[in-house]
This record gives sequence, structure tokens and C-alpha cells, in this order.
Amino acid sequence: MTSKIDDDVPLKPLNELILKFKKRLRILTFLTLFSLPAATVSIVLFLIFVLLTGFSGLNVTIFLFLLLSAIASFSGNILIPSLLSGIIDQMETSVQSIAFTITKPEGKNPQERILNQLAKTDHYIRNLIKKKPKAPVLNAKVAGKKGLEYDFDVYIHNDTNIIMKIIECAGTSIFARRFDQIDLVTEQQVKNLKDAVQDILKRIGQRIPTRVLIISTAGFEDSVFEYINSKEGIFQTRFPAFECRMELIKENTDGSFDVLSF
Repeated sequence: MTSKIDDDVPLKPLNELILKFKKRLRILTFLTLFSLPAATVSIVLFLIFVLLTGFSGLNVTIFLFLLLSAIASFSGNILIPSLLSGIIDQMETSVQSIAFTITKPEGKNPQERILNQLAKTDHYIRNLIKKKPKAPVLNAKVAGKKGLEYDFDVYIHNDTNIIMKIIECAGTSIFARRFDQIDLVTEQQVKNLKDAVQDILKRIGQRIPTRVLIISTAGFEDSVFEYINSKEGIFQTRFPAFECRMELIKENTDGSFDVLSF
């Protein structure tokens, strides 16, 4: 992925700032790989010391020193980078959502407009399409692990390296589903969509998607907003910083979009 933001990307200064944060965070994460063994040794020594001496014969000073060392090592090497990553990802998603709303859509049909909006407002998708023009599929039928096929207006998938697969973020997977109906989109429809995405993720070996966009020409029931922010409605891994919340988007009669969830 290139680190350059094109001039016509909406909210370019904010995008560039976030990209700098992510670059520095990647360096921090890389450095923690070298200090993880020290953290592991500290925790192991603490557990061995407790098992051998027992709490009754344990010197309070040594106990507190080893305990605090273990906690500090764990926090510094795992929790802090994870929390920072989660915060920066949330910032980036918010900027992308705002840009999605304020940018004029282009395209002959809704599917093209959705893809063009994604390319304009998400620099990673923009660069991915440049490198792999066939990565996005419009009006896609995507197979899941159960053998069923699911309809998506836009589907983008790209594999990644083995390190990201270990932490259950195996590549890019973006799903966009458009509901062209008179009635509001119901909570059950959104639940069914989440089940479909999870079935596909199981087949491609990825625990959470990169983004899931739900576009409606009519709008959404109030319960949908509660659901997408609930524990049941959020895609999560075993690592607390990595999660994906579904995005709700209203398509207006003139073809423009309003992002209803940030």
C-alpha cells in the first residue's frame, strides 16, 4: 500500500494525518515484536515463583515487583498498541463516512456509484483498485462455507500476508448491500446480512470484514441502529482492538448518500 494520498481525495489533510499515525503505529508494533519475549519471560518467572514458593512464603516486595513487571510488560507490548490501533481505525472510519456523504457520487447505476464513493473516500481501496482492477465485483454472488451464495452489490476481497492471518485479519473484504424497497430495512434483514457475511468470512479464512455497508433507499428501523452497536451486531476477533461495525447509509432520490452511522 502506498503512503501517498491523491490530491482529489476528500478531506485530504485528515487522511494524511491518519496515515502518518498508522505508519508510526506500525513501527511501534514492529518494535514490540522484539520486546515480547522479555514480557513473556517476566510473566513466566512470576508464575514459577508463585508455584514454587506459594503465597504464604512469598516476599511481598518481590511479589509486587514481579507482578508489576508482568503487568507493565503485557500492557506496553500488547494492550497499548492494540488500543491505539483501535482508536486510529475509528478515526479513519469516521473520516471516511463524512467524506462518503459530502462527495458527489458518480456512476451509471447505484453499484458504480457505491464503488466510486468507496474509491474516492478510502485511499486503501483506491490504491487496491489501481493495482488490481478486477478485485471489485459488482452485482456479485459470493459463496459461503455452507455452500450457499449471497448477493452483494459490491464485493471486494484481497488476501494479505501470513502475519495478518495469524491475528485473524486475513486481507481485505468489503461488502456493500443495497436494499431498494419501500419499507424501512428491518433488524432481521440486517441480522441475515451479518450471518451471510460471517459465512463468507469462514470460507475465506477471515474473522472480521474490513467494512460492511448497508445502503437503503427508504431508511432503517430504529432497532437497527441499536443492533449494529450491540455486542451481537459487531464483528469481533479475540483481540479487542480489532472490530468492524456495519455502516448504515441512506440513498437519496438524486443518487447522493447520507451516512447515518459513524
